[in-house]
Amino acid sequence: MAADLGRRWTGWGFVLFMAVAITWIISGVKGNSGSLVIQNGALLIINAWGVWRYLISPARKRSS
Repeated sequence: MAADLGRRWTGWGFVLFMAVAITWIISGVKGNSGSLVIQNGALLIINAWGVWRYLISPARKRSS
């Protein structure tokens, strides 16, 4: 993402971050670690917004 390779690459970076956050949430639930679940739940929401902004948003499709 820091390399700024374009909107599509940035969007897929957010998808990858979402997959990692989901993995940590599952790990936190299995390990009974509420703080890990809450932290990665917040990151999941932030990354979902990034996916919306860079891959799904109708405004993005109009400007492309």
